[in-house]
Amino acid sequence: MNQGKKQKLMDAAISLVAQNGLENFSMAKAAAKAGTSERLVYSHFRTKEAFLAACYAQVNAQIASLFTGKKLPDWETADSTMQYIRMLWDLYFSFLVRAGERTLFYFAYRDSDHISKAQKEDYTCFSEVAKAVLQVDSLYGIRKKTDVRCLLTYILDAAGIFAKRIIQGEWKDSEALRNSIWTLFSGGLRELLV
Repeated sequence: MNQGKKQKLMDAAISLVAQNGLENFSMAKAAAKAGTSERLVYSHFRTKEAFLAACYAQVNAQIASLFTGKKLPDWETADSTMQYIRMLWDLYFSFLVRAGERTLFYFAYRDSDHISKAQKEDYTCFSEVAKAVLQVDSLYGIRKKTDVRCLLTYILDAAGIFAKRIIQGEWKDSEALRNSIWTLFSGGLRELLV
């Protein structure tokens, strides 16, 4: 299978899960949505679990890539620790909203029983975010009593909750809404900063 067909299948799977949930996903539905045969799907992805895992790995890698050094905001342009963290949060939150169905798929799969133990223990995304947060720590200082895992979960998961509401059309994305969401986040973060 060429990369274009493989990506089309993965996009179809992501879309189906985002629209109908994991419980309604099937290889046959993904094949139909991608305009190909179910046999072709099975020739590349041996099982439904392998197919979903490949989709998850792709989205997880996209999120992790947001926090690589060359894509990070320049900390020297920030007037304060909070402004720098806001720039990191904006980068992530904007991706989640833009990614739409990929975001819905990501959280549905990550929080499901379908995810394997190895995937649960794959902290690629968390590792990249941790590096960005630790850069903030080395520059500005985060109270050492703070468990970085808690901080990352707070930032990553709560942003996902708000992004899902926008993606699903429950809320209209606007600068005012983002500022309101940030106000909630920053209130919790202020206690962590030295």
